[in-house]
Amino acid sequence: MAGEALTGSEKRRAAVLGSPIRHSLSPALHRAALPALGLSGVCYIATECADGALPALCGPLWRVWGGLATTAWPPGHCKVVYAG
Repeated sequence: MAGEALTGSEKRRAAVLGSPIRHSLSPALHRAALPALGLSGVCYIATECADGALPALCGPLWRVWGGLATTAWPPGHCKVVYAG
């Protein structure tokens, strides 16, 4: 994930993290909404990440990525990670 190359028009990265993540509609929703809101150039992806790996993954990305979110699946299960 962190090493994926941005295209010429992408200037920032954001992602939804979780496990399982394949069900997430977040990338499609964000890819449609961000340009409509005038926020172009954002590469928004879904990345498989188990609960125990969240802090280690988020730590180095927190300061350089535009945003990181976690999936709330299964219902009622949500993680909040601050790696400041």
